Formats: sequence, structure tokens, C-alpha cells
Amino acid sequence: MPLKVNTIQTGDGLQSIGTERLIKGSAAAWVNFNGQGTIAIREAYNVSSLVDNNTGDYTINFTVAMPDTNYVFAGGYQADIAGANGTGNGAVSAGRFSGGYAAGSLRIATRANDSAGTALDTLVTNVVIFR
Repeated sequence: MPLKVNTIQTGDGLQSIGTERLIKGSAAAWVNFNGQGTIAIREAYNVSSLVDNNTGDYTINFTVAMPDTNYVFAGGYQADIAGANGTGNGAVSAGRFSGGYAAGSLRIATRANDSAGTALDTLVTNVVIFR
């Protein structure tokens, strides 16, 4: 039988949080991965696999699909590639791809911090999804 409560409180009663905030404020999925060469998940929650579609173009597949596409995500990368354009840090985007948001996956792009927004495979990519 499930436990049904509206508030969770610490043992001393000094702090509490509403269960709606706890549930909706927790990450629905997150991943830290290597996006260079053979891509690999370092650590993840609710991420089953990654697809390397092209340079700087990845699909994150969820273990348990989102109920819809009304989720949000944030991401960043570290691109320490000796001598490469855009070496450094940057943001992750999804707007470049038609159908990038799906209930079962999210397609993301990593681009260099140059004026052309050059596609870039990244050493460390971090993405978190909230729903």
C-alpha cells in the first residue's frame, strides 16, 4: 500500500517540504557523458543509452519515458580538445533539431563558442531534465 502524505518533515520538526515540490522539483533524468570518440555514459539517472548522431549531435534515451514533451532541460559541456575551435566550456541546446523533444528521448547539440557555432564533440557533457 503506497504512503500518501502532503508534507515530509525532519525528525526534529524544524524543516519540512511539500511532496508536490519534492516530486516536481526533483530531476526526472540526468546524465554525465563523454562525447568524444566512442561516447560513454559516466553516470546517469533514468537514462538508458546515448546515440552519437554526428559531430556535436547526441540523442539521450530515457529508461522510463516522460509522460509528454512538456519537460525542461539544462546542460553544459567541457570541450578540452587541444588546438580545437571552441576549447573551453559552453551550453547545450535542442532547438536545432526538428522533433528534438520526444517523450522517450531528447536530441541535443553541442556547439563551439565561436561566431559560426561549429559542431563540437565534447569531453564532458552534462544534461539534467525536469518534469
